Amino acid sequence: MTHETYARGVLDAVLAFDQELVVVCQEGVLTAMAREHGLPVAVIGFADRNYNDDGTLVDRRHPDALVRNADLVVERAVQLATKGTVTTVSGTEIPVPCDTVLVHGDTAGSVTLARRVRAALEAAGVTIAPFHAPAGVR
Repeated sequence: MTHETYARGVLDAVLAFDQELVVVCQEGVLTAMAREHGLPVAVIGFADRNYNDDGTLVDRRHPDALVRNADLVVERAVQLATKGTVTTVSGTEIPVPCDTVLVHGDTAGSVTLARRVRAALEAAGVTIAPFHAPAGVR
């Protein structure tokens, strides 16, 4: 998201391996570089991670990095998918582009949580579908 050197490495790997791969990441340096090269992009929103006011994720070393309340994770997933926003650790609502929502698999009860997220997204009218390269983008 913020490190050009890392983004360049990922971009170079995708360009060398398969330019039809969808680049999945937070909005930032890599998404901009991928778009400049005509690669398909899916912007990810993290339902079970806290955000700083600048749109970056709270460092994992910080005690508030993870959202541990399952109801809040579900609520955040719907907010990300329907409003394109997230409420930060300071309580500020910020725009966060979101094509796909992530719930970490190493979160306790992640399978049940993912099912709840899916059900809530569907109840909110969000279409669940695989992402793929838009027509004409290859």
